[in-house]
Amino acid sequence: MPSRFIWHELFSTNLHASESFYGELFNYKFEQQVNGSILFSNEDGPQGTITPIKVDLGIPSHWIGYITVRDISRTIRKVESLGGKFVFPPENPHNESTVVVFTGPEGAPLKAIQGDGTKKKQSLTHGAIAWNELLCSNPMFSYGFLHALTDWDRESVPMWPSNMYHLCKEGDVSVAGIQTLSTELVASAHWISYFLCDDLEASSRKVEELGGSLVTKIMEMPTLGHYCVALDNMGAVFAMLSRPDKRANTKLAFAKKQLLDLLDKL
Repeated sequence: MPSRFIWHELFSTNLHASESFYGELFNYKFEQQVNGSILFSNEDGPQGTITPIKVDLGIPSHWIGYITVRDISRTIRKVESLGGKFVFPPENPHNESTVVVFTGPEGAPLKAIQGDGTKKKQSLTHGAIAWNELLCSNPMFSYGFLHALTDWDRESVPMWPSNMYHLCKEGDVSVAGIQTLSTELVASAHWISYFLCDDLEASSRKVEELGGSLVTKIMEMPTLGHYCVALDNMGAVFAMLSRPDKRANTKLAFAKKQLLDLLDKL
């Protein structure tokens, strides 16, 4: 069974504020769930949930992704033996519907559930979460952990003269990325979820209008296209990526901005 990211969950200290932010940014429709969380959907259907967390727990707002695995019992046996840790002790380890919450050996949290990741149709419209990237200090170490759980292969792509971008692959399909991040910049590894945008320039401006902030300017990454990293209005990290059929327009806007920046310096 192929392992893929199939679901995403935002844990928020302010459910209403998060709903307002992402609703305005990605035009989501929302549906209240019986467990208190909110289901969000784009035009292709449900994409994830927003779940409340109590402020007094001291846990900041954050995104977490779900991956599918071939055998959840096998995953549970391997996590700790490979240097990972369970966030919560696994319940019913032999039950296929069990959701396991754990961190990798460098501290990045994930959820896993048994299943075939190809059964979920991938949305490619505005607001879809289309890419997931692990930022860590030791990509090969973290890749080894992920490979043992998912059987993902690896392909390294030159990113800068002294750096590499590591693609996790299921056959010919790229399913996630791993990038080196200095421990001077972040205390522990973490995953970033990438949201597709019709207009990356406009969405970047919208983030700031809605009370969020930009961590990076718009940049280009091999195999992905143009993107930027941001914080939402509650401090959760996420990224935005130009839609595949919109990249030509984004490149034109990006080149125009570079030209204007150059003219300003003259």
